[in-house]
Amino acid sequence: MGIDSSRTAFERTRRSLGGGVSSGLRAAMRPVPLFVERARGAHLWDLDGDRYLDYVMAWGPLVHGHSHPRVVDSVARVMTSMQVVGMGHRLEYEAAEAVLASVPGAERLVWTNTGTEAVQVALRFARAATGRHRIVKLTKAYHGWHDSVYASMGPDNTDEAAVPASLGQSPNAYADLIISQFNDIDGIAALLDRAEERRIAAVLIDPIMSNAGVRAPAPGFLETLRSLCDRHGVVLIFDEVITGFRIARGGAAERFGVRPDLSVFGKAIAGGFTQSAVVGRADIIDLVEHGLAHAGTFNGNPVALSRRSPTC
Repeated sequence: MGIDSSRTAFERTRRSLGGGVSSGLRAAMRPVPLFVERARGAHLWDLDGDRYLDYVMAWGPLVHGHSHPRVVDSVARVMTSMQVVGMGHRLEYEAAEAVLASVPGAERLVWTNTGTEAVQVALRFARAATGRHRIVKLTKAYHGWHDSVYASMGPDNTDEAAVPASLGQSPNAYADLIISQFNDIDGIAALLDRAEERRIAAVLIDPIMSNAGVRAPAPGFLETLRSLCDRHGVVLIFDEVITGFRIARGGAAERFGVRPDLSVFGKAIAGGFTQSAVVGRADIIDLVEHGLAHAGTFNGNPVALSRRSPTC
């Protein structure tokens, strides 16, 4: 298949867009990043008209494929009446009710826009709920590009101290991270045995290491982690931006039978639109009514939520 037009487009894009891509991972495509003209169902077409079978599906959001008629119809109907309104609307609660009905143990949620944002919201909730500030994060686990969690991404990053993953990160931003290893329950237990002393607010975990070789949790790992967090008053957070609504309708909580205190959902939650949510215990989420700030112009916007509404 030809890539002549993609090569030309990439060369042109690099003159106006830093790196020639809008997200860094896209630059890894060889020989050049693919530039797409259209997509439908399981296929997409590049600028030369060549058709590809899309195994990537926009890195996870498109569980129904490209341009699914029901998604397109739902969004089109909302677009004719409103886009962003900056006020409440019925789609907020209709979509929230649909999510809570799907996720085992979910009692309340807040809307936000991307997985990166939602992780930061979840960490704020955990710190507010516990009065502590440090976070246990696992080596190679990706929780978004924010400085506070984008650290220790290499396989050799085995120390407790976080290692920055990018140029330009302030060492103060990731100072609250404590690094441990996936499936190393003894190591995490040793950390949590001093949770109060070390001011540990939360364990943030990708329940399946989706960006590190798709590693499943060892038998008993999540269950033991749940018990340890309960024992030490630590908030357990599942980052389900990738696993949510994909490995099961109710995500990892349904698949593995372990209920976290908070879950972060993105990607598949909105069928190709920018939407995410922090879902979990009502007593934690309701801190938004008691001094915890949560804001965002595009939070709960009608276009993204139309995909989840039973009446759209």
